[in-house]
Amino acid sequence: MRWVVRGAGVLLLLMLLAAAALHWVIVPRIDELRPRLQQLATQAIGAPVHIGLIEAHSNGLVPSVALRDVRVLDPEGRAALQVPRVLVAFSVLSLSTLELEQLVIDAPELELRRTRDGRLLAGGIDLSGDAAGDSRAADWFFSQDEVIVRDGRVRWVDEQRAAPPVWLSEVLFIARNGYGRHQLRLDATPEPAWGERFSLIGLFRQRVFSRHPGYWRDWDGQAFASTPRVDVSRLRQYVDLKADWGVDVQDGHGALRLWLEQKKGRPSAVTADMALGAVSVTLGPRLEPLAFSELTGRLAWRDPGDGMTLGTRDLRFVDDVARRGDQAVGPAAHQGHGLAADAGRAVVLLAVGVAVEPQPVA
Repeated sequence: MRWVVRGAGVLLLLMLLAAAALHWVIVPRIDELRPRLQQLATQAIGAPVHIGLIEAHSNGLVPSVALRDVRVLDPEGRAALQVPRVLVAFSVLSLSTLELEQLVIDAPELELRRTRDGRLLAGGIDLSGDAAGDSRAADWFFSQDEVIVRDGRVRWVDEQRAAPPVWLSEVLFIARNGYGRHQLRLDATPEPAWGERFSLIGLFRQRVFSRHPGYWRDWDGQAFASTPRVDVSRLRQYVDLKADWGVDVQDGHGALRLWLEQKKGRPSAVTADMALGAVSVTLGPRLEPLAFSELTGRLAWRDPGDGMTLGTRDLRFVDDVARRGDQAVGPAAHQGHGLAADAGRAVVLLAVGVAVEPQPVA
């Protein structure tokens, strides 16, 4: 028993000595270690990192440092990520595993790029989340206790679909990781033509005994998205609903809320609450487009792997063609109507499980 007590005492003494060295020796001279830190950061994320200046803040039990003028270069040598200031909080225990207590990134300008072969690059760093690329950066990022991005600007470039770049501003991103679980939140403001500020929230868990936290394509979990106004027709340039679900949205705008469940990185269920106007949608390759001046209610899609099911709840719509005539169609009656289809078969939505009544137009 005495040896256990002595061992614990020695361990505690070593930790106190290490903490003292960290506070009074390493932190005050941290800027002198900048070349070495740049080298370690480059090795950790797999991309060249430049740090302009390092300032020390050794207050309290957890010291922190401020990194100024941080740039991450892409393979062509361009600054794919520029950050005026990064706040880093660390302790003896976190440094022993090359992790941080907290990472706060202020006002970054970041380029997110999907390459022609489908790789996802963030600031020139491969975050594709699979074994086909270098996962060091993704593994490191999703191993940190907390990462906060404040007042950022993000430019999305989609080379695979050759779509115009999209800018997001006032970006707030929070990631909390630990024990195989990942809590993510994103709030951002798109360009005015796209709509208003939106929120994305995700709760995910990685595979048991996984050695790569960054393999997010294998995660299970749920996600939620909400926006008071969005132009859904713009999404067709970046998301291929026609190829995946046989649905082609040509027009539509309004409020939207989405819930998504995924298993092993694959969507297994999607629920949408919507209040849209001026909707034009094609629901199958051999079907004529449908036009609605109003479309509200809930749509639910589920695919456990052996076939798809589609359902509606409180679905109401006004037919655009009828509204231009002497009568409008609506509201659509529902109470949990739905349909099912084998995987691979075309599915007709909104035309099944509803009953409509003509209504006069005032």
